[in-house]
Amino acid sequence: MIYNQFDIGRILQVFFIQGLIALFFLYILYQILKRGRKRINILFAFAYLFVLIGLINNMVYAFIRNEPLLIVLNFITNFTVTFGLIFLTLFNMLIFFSEKKIDTKWQITIIIIYGAILFLQILFLPFGGIIANESTNWKALWSFPYYLYVITVISVGSIAPTIIISIQIYLEMHEPELKQRWVYFIIGALGVVFYMYGVFTVDLFNDTLIRFIWSLISLTIVLWIYLMYYGVGRQLSSK
Repeated sequence: MIYNQFDIGRILQVFFIQGLIALFFLYILYQILKRGRKRINILFAFAYLFVLIGLINNMVYAFIRNEPLLIVLNFITNFTVTFGLIFLTLFNMLIFFSEKKIDTKWQITIIIIYGAILFLQILFLPFGGIIANESTNWKALWSFPYYLYVITVISVGSIAPTIIISIQIYLEMHEPELKQRWVYFIIGALGVVFYMYGVFTVDLFNDTLIRFIWSLISLTIVLWIYLMYYGVGRQLSSK
């Protein structure tokens, strides 16, 4: 049987908390695209879109009780959420280096290389990289090697470059108002990093209380993504 009896705590955690987060992501995504369809807007929107896809996918498989299917769907969630980070990196690169230096060819190359390395996490699955069965209460439990691989790839491939370039952009700015808004972007980006690391670290533990507490803390992602959106300000031009 694929579906089992609903668990009130899990309904609250998955559908209420993650549902609210998903709706807010959808709202911000709409606001970004409403301001224009320039490449820089599209890249910023993709960062939100892939996380949104991951959240929705997570809600879809929340009550599935089929181990192989659960593992595949969890892998898809992990990949889409972490893949979205590279678009945030490219967004920063376009602001700092301009589209002339980071042209379409470079952007596609970076996306493919990052995506390919990230996708290699699939090699851990046959060796217990993700476990999701009755012993884990049908929740995804990561092995430490799988966790270490994912964290290393996103840290080196996206998070570190994003933070470093964000600081460089701040140092290059001269208008006080622009600098202040960019500080909000950096704070938001650091908050998103905290959220990502937290979400994946919690998957190392098969503890319902820890996961529930983290799901409440994860509501702060609404603040972080809003600060990022507010902080980019004029970069998301409608022209």
